[in-house]
Amino acid sequence: MKSFVAVLAAGLIGTAGVAPGRAPAPRCLMEVLNVDRKSTQNDLFNNGSNVQYDAAGHVRLRCQKQQVFLNSDSISALSGDYVRLYGHVVYRDSAYQFVADTMIYIIHTEKLEARANVTVLDKAAGSTLTGPWVDYWRAVKGVNDSARVEALLRPTVRYFNSGSVRDTANRTPYILVGDKLKGFGQSRLSGSGTVTIDRDSLHGEGDSLAFDRGKTSVAQLIGVPAKLRRRGADSFAVFGKEIRLRSENDTIRDLRAFLTARVTRGRTDITGDTLHLSFVSEKLALTLAWNHKDGATLHSAGYDVVGDSLAVESPGELLHEIRVFRRGMIQNPRDTVGAGVPRVAGDTTALDSTRNTLWGDRIIARFDQVDSAGTLATRLRGLQAFGKQPNQARSLFARTEVARDGRRSPSINYTFADTILVRMNSGDSTGVASVQAYGHVSGLQLETASLLKPKADSAKVALPKDRP
Repeated sequence: MKSFVAVLAAGLIGTAGVAPGRAPAPRCLMEVLNVDRKSTQNDLFNNGSNVQYDAAGHVRLRCQKQQVFLNSDSISALSGDYVRLYGHVVYRDSAYQFVADTMIYIIHTEKLEARANVTVLDKAAGSTLTGPWVDYWRAVKGVNDSARVEALLRPTVRYFNSGSVRDTANRTPYILVGDKLKGFGQSRLSGSGTVTIDRDSLHGEGDSLAFDRGKTSVAQLIGVPAKLRRRGADSFAVFGKEIRLRSENDTIRDLRAFLTARVTRGRTDITGDTLHLSFVSEKLALTLAWNHKDGATLHSAGYDVVGDSLAVESPGELLHEIRVFRRGMIQNPRDTVGAGVPRVAGDTTALDSTRNTLWGDRIIARFDQVDSAGTLATRLRGLQAFGKQPNQARSLFARTEVARDGRRSPSINYTFADTILVRMNSGDSTGVASVQAYGHVSGLQLETASLLKPKADSAKVALPKDRP
């Protein structure tokens, strides 16, 4: 046994790379704890300097004076350079446990190469990594500044944010898959090559990912575009060249998407250069969108909204308010113009397709939740638009209330003002009850026909003779 230890020690000391005047680094000096069968042979080349050591049967090794152990069915070692281990190999240190069909421990770099049916356990958090190809560099002073893991050939990581291995059954892991994963067990993990991330109802895809683990965890997906979806009754989908998901204590707090970003939820579609979604109790409460070049957009239930930036408040995932800033515009659904106006028999006049539109440097749209046939429905309650000359608020409203000779005549009202207030009919998301304008008001009313005014008196009134 001592001959094998001496050979390994000689190889280690010769490659330690310790600077003069400093104490030797705590390297792994391998010792044999047990073998059932062994053999040693000298290589005739290089003046017999190469010594090969083979052993089999319940092989147990240890790094001297360290809690680092290797078990296997058989081993083969050469001149203190490396140790090959075969048959249900197990490696254990204070941080990890590796299990694989075969392993190679390269001593001068303190590197463990695990191959075939590899399973790695992070003892601190209970996270696991599985795959066919895993490399591990031990944290050794003067050799490797910190421990690191690299895995190839689409490994899978089950990542727990916090806690211990004993309570993983009560926690939900992030499941990460990629062509290559790096950094397992540290505070940061990265991946590349068609990566995916899953947790409960969340599913993300991208070209690469980065994951920071801790009490506050951040998952970052990059792609063209990257995608993140949540399934279920509160489903949504987010797209962008970069997506960041932040969680605290296993609870989603916010989500950001950058560059050609887009979020869809039900009948709502929001786009922008940057999107920021905030969650309360894992329910979407606030959505922010920016695009100063082309304008952020929102499309929902037929409404179209554009502005340099948008804010959508939805506490409890119920729409409450939309705010639009700079170059703002909001239009009502197309198919509601003229709805509710009775058609006279024989009237073939085409419905006017002009959409009610409101412009302003700042626009506020407020919504109510009302009972509609036993179902909670969202209804537009009112609109406010603000601006200053030369960029005043503007409103365009089309009506079909004017009629003559049994034919309807469209009427268009176009108004400029510093402030425009629009109140909707009760229980109707599109019907306008009143429009009020304040501050430097101007505008026009256009009609193709008008109702005849009733005559008060057809008799000619006699004027005094002395009146000029």
